[in-house]
Amino acid sequence: MADRAVGGNLGGRELPLRDGVVLVLLAVFIERTRATFNIMLRDHVPLVFESDTPAADGFGNPPGLNGRLEMQNWADSGAPLSLLLRAATIDNARVGFGGGSRLKLR
Repeated sequence: MADRAVGGNLGGRELPLRDGVVLVLLAVFIERTRATFNIMLRDHVPLVFESDTPAADGFGNPPGLNGRLEMQNWADSGAPLSLLLRAATIDNARVGFGGGSRLKLR
């Protein structure tokens, strides 16, 4: 990969970064996110699955792609399939319908 300058902005001040630095920072952020998710799994934090996929078809980000990638990240981080399916279905229904008060969910 070429070592070209890319733009960064911190508090309105431009920061010149190089591709290598950006990749290292990205790797750090991803690892921190994964570590936080593992703490949540360990502590049995209730999880609800959502996706920020755009509402309309897009060339670079088709509907469903973000959700599929997020599910893969959950699985890669050690989330059991049963937790992932509950978070994407029944637990979402509980949250969406006021804690399940209008639905008989088990």
